[in-house]
Amino acid sequence: MRYVVLVILMLALNAWLGMSLLGGLAAALWFWYVIEFFEKSNQKIAFKEFILCLYGLNYLFSPALSYVLDNRSIYRMKIPEEEYFLLALPCMLLLQVGMNSIKTRIFQVDFKTVQLQSLLNQKILVTWLYAGVIMVILNKLIPADLAFFFYLLSGIRFVAAYGLYVLNASRYKWHIAGVLVFEFMMALKQGMFHDVIMWLIFFGLFWIYLKKPGRNFKLVLGLGALIAVYILQIAKAEYRSQVGGGNSEAGLETMQEAVEKNVNSEGGMFNSSKATGTITRVNQAWIFASTVNRMNALQNYQGVDLMSKYAEAAFLPRFLAPDKLKAGDKMIFNRFSGHYVTSGTSMGLGFFADGYIAYGQVGAYCFAFLLGLIFALIFKVVEHWSKVSPFFILLVFPILSYAVRPDCETQTIMGHIVKGLFVFGLLMWYYQEYFSRKIHEVTFDEQKAIIWKKITQRRGYVK
Repeated sequence: MRYVVLVILMLALNAWLGMSLLGGLAAALWFWYVIEFFEKSNQKIAFKEFILCLYGLNYLFSPALSYVLDNRSIYRMKIPEEEYFLLALPCMLLLQVGMNSIKTRIFQVDFKTVQLQSLLNQKILVTWLYAGVIMVILNKLIPADLAFFFYLLSGIRFVAAYGLYVLNASRYKWHIAGVLVFEFMMALKQGMFHDVIMWLIFFGLFWIYLKKPGRNFKLVLGLGALIAVYILQIAKAEYRSQVGGGNSEAGLETMQEAVEKNVNSEGGMFNSSKATGTITRVNQAWIFASTVNRMNALQNYQGVDLMSKYAEAAFLPRFLAPDKLKAGDKMIFNRFSGHYVTSGTSMGLGFFADGYIAYGQVGAYCFAFLLGLIFALIFKVVEHWSKVSPFFILLVFPILSYAVRPDCETQTIMGHIVKGLFVFGLLMWYYQEYFSRKIHEVTFDEQKAIIWKKITQRRGYVK
């Protein structure tokens, strides 16, 4: 039935919006990912499905709309529609194949065991929560070379809050609410909302799996989340302008004013300019298409040279590689994308574009599969950690919080993953003996209690 619905949808998009056959197919594939995400979110933590939805939004649905709109701005798609989708459709399918190439049950957790772990380690979880918050507050005092490691490690505040929520939602609800409110206030202060959006989404995935709400509730929740993110997208530029220009102080009041200004503006919040701007922000495909256009003209494919620079930046500390790439460095973007941006502008080529820069069309396909395989390997590593403590499955969120972003630079993705595995691997190693000993003690005590109960029952029966 789902196949029939998607075929009808593809034909409807073709008839009503004038989408081409390939554009309609791309949009239908994205809707397939959304349906999979919607349907499977009660059965498991739908993290893989979320990744496909997010990448599909950027590389399938948004570009399909962009070709229909025929936007003449600098953000337009610079290669023919057929050429683009013959690249993007296989890339998305290969990303999916790569993610599913290694079997894992990491997202189907036995939360009875997690509750046991939480009960045993409440003090550790509370310590993690407060330690993570303190690390965020003191981040500016930490030396630059160590700041990123502390930023990663501070992600344990969410792992701790989620663990406490599993243990006793009514008792610890204020812990997780406090962490999320703190994160939102920090986002307002900095004018950067990526982390708070991602962690709210991660908690939503986690909460739905725990509570297993009905379809109607999930539909309302999903639509509410989409509208909230849309409003944030259209308001954050105004907010940054007000705060950055010194006209207003960073805070909730200024954000409220920015929201009201955009929602109540002429034409409302869904006017064509705002809608087009939002589509552009979730359309990493225009950078991909621009890169393809430039590389087709230059024909100077880089092979492994560019990836070696990314690997150097990810694996080597700066004292061993003082000239390695810096996070946010726009040199590579300006060289290969066909656009020029300053250091204050946040844009990245993305994994697919880097594959095309390396080996053309085949490179894009290979890099798409490689990215999926990297996800799969990390799932397997964290699944192995969960044998020490089921809490460690939640570490997949801070490790991959950047990699799930299609607009993130490859060097940033690789650096974040490598450093995340190192930091949280050390944390896992440190607590390995402690968790094992505590579980053994509790299991032993339970066994003694069961044996003693049987003995007393048997004595009572003899009497």
